Amino acid sequence: MWAMQIANNISVYGNWGAASALGVVLLVVTAIILYVFKRLFRVDGFEGVR
Repeated sequence: MWAMQIANNISVYGNWGAASALGVVLLVVTAIILYVFKRLFRVDGFEGVR
């Protein structure tokens, strides 16, 4: 959903500023989700199960 909005901002509107701002928001939200997942399930790393 957000990736499509980023693509539309660049291709349709030529608005690189809004696209980069949405990209940063998407990156931060992803990092927060990974952090919460790591804290909830006590995962040491994301390299796989040993």
